Amino acid sequence: MTAVAPRKRAGARGLMQALPATRAEIDLDALRSNVAAIRGSLEPGVQLLVVVKADGYGHGAIQVGRTALEAGASHLAVYTVPEALSLRNAGIAGPVLVLGPIDPSQAEACVTAGITPAIASMQLARALSQRAVEAGMTVTYHLEVDTGLTRYGILVGEVGTFLKALKTLPGLKPEGIFTHYASADEPDPSKALTWQQFELFRALLGALEEHGFHFSLRHAAASAAMLHCPAMDLDMVRCGISVYGYYPSAHVSRRINLQPVMSLKSALARVRTFEAGTGVSYGHEFVTSRRTIIGLVPFGYADGFPRCAGKHGHVLIAGRPAKIVGRVAMDQLMVDLTDVGPVAEGDEVVILGRSGESRITADDIAGWAGSISYEVLAGIGVRVPRVYLSAGRPVAIRHGMSMKPIELSGR
Repeated sequence: MTAVAPRKRAGARGLMQALPATRAEIDLDALRSNVAAIRGSLEPGVQLLVVVKADGYGHGAIQVGRTALEAGASHLAVYTVPEALSLRNAGIAGPVLVLGPIDPSQAEACVTAGITPAIASMQLARALSQRAVEAGMTVTYHLEVDTGLTRYGILVGEVGTFLKALKTLPGLKPEGIFTHYASADEPDPSKALTWQQFELFRALLGALEEHGFHFSLRHAAASAAMLHCPAMDLDMVRCGISVYGYYPSAHVSRRINLQPVMSLKSALARVRTFEAGTGVSYGHEFVTSRRTIIGLVPFGYADGFPRCAGKHGHVLIAGRPAKIVGRVAMDQLMVDLTDVGPVAEGDEVVILGRSGESRITADDIAGWAGSISYEVLAGIGVRVPRVYLSAGRPVAIRHGMSMKPIELSGR
């Protein structure tokens, strides 16, 4: 699908009314505020890397990445090479680190696009070296160390041997070294395992310096450790969920004020009254016990509302909660409007965000689904248009993966 910008210039109010009824609104001012708040909490000289993998946690990697860099982030990070290439193709020239495994066949793309790989295999290192030499270029890389997450990365005891081997390969330049914590957002108030990993990492860094291996960017803290253990910041912090306005869990510090960036909105597509004893949605798991007003909302699990959240969840209409009833379908969900008050087809439905004095957060939806806010945000379907707001006005809209600016008059 392609984005279609309005042919006529319109005022902000008229344009808001002309936007798709079902949409995700991305508040770029909230994003900028979060980046500024995080940067303001860091010691001078500590850099901020913003993680925009998984399409910017569902917010849109390109717009988020561009805005984050403008707001003061120094680096971006993704998980795959194609994600990094999409940023480059959009004209984003800042440093982009690929955190995930890279197939050696993607080495040429890394070299030509100036992408920073996280190296954790000799096969990749050799491929990068070969391509760099052929192109007459140098590849800047980061080394991931496994200090206890037992995931990607070089085991601590193998780092020295691995770096000696890398040193023999031309065209490779070390820049960063990092690790990832296993339980920084867990309930343990002492963060014992996190500190254990940090001390192991710090000891390794000291040993490497003694043997002549220097890295200008040492990083270990993601959002949870950045919030709860600022002593672990080192040279750079990697922030994902906090940039989007959420705390990693209930067990980390709230010392920085964060603002949710995304809202999800739709509209009542149908309002009907049914008598007692009427089954609603697939399987008739919900049957009306009285005369009931049922509303249809065209937003389902393909759009990102977890099917299992329907049994406990609600939406907001004019600031009032409307309970979800019946099974959430792929494309729609049903709500009980009987006690909501006067409603009509076309009325706005807030699925995520604020309506009047009430609010639904990604943490709320995650709680209903037995999940986490990360999964809720990253799961918002690609068919949901993303509308980007600045100063309360829409400035761009993305349909599918194609985005165009919106023209506004009276700026």
